[in-house]
Amino acid sequence: MVSFVREGCHYCHDMERAVFDDANMSAWITSCFVPVKVNLTYEKPPFAARVPMTPTFVLLQPDAKTIIKSVPGSWNIPDFKALTESVCEKEH
Repeated sequence: MVSFVREGCHYCHDMERAVFDDANMSAWITSCFVPVKVNLTYEKPPFAARVPMTPTFVLLQPDAKTIIKSVPGSWNIPDFKALTESVCEKEH
């Protein structure tokens, strides 16, 4: 899972605080994905990522070459888990 964020992004901060700082959700994410954060304040996204906004979460196949799903926007825990759970179940 590649998280594309930007400094000063209110929704990025919301996701960090409401979803990723939650111990249970963080443990679940690391059990299913290798989380990587790319700060677009300093980096340009790879062309293939097609980042329409921040935050955007790109879910990749285990080979890290094929995009399965790109999820833009800020989410709460139940909705983000539901979005990512289907990918985790298919890939594991």
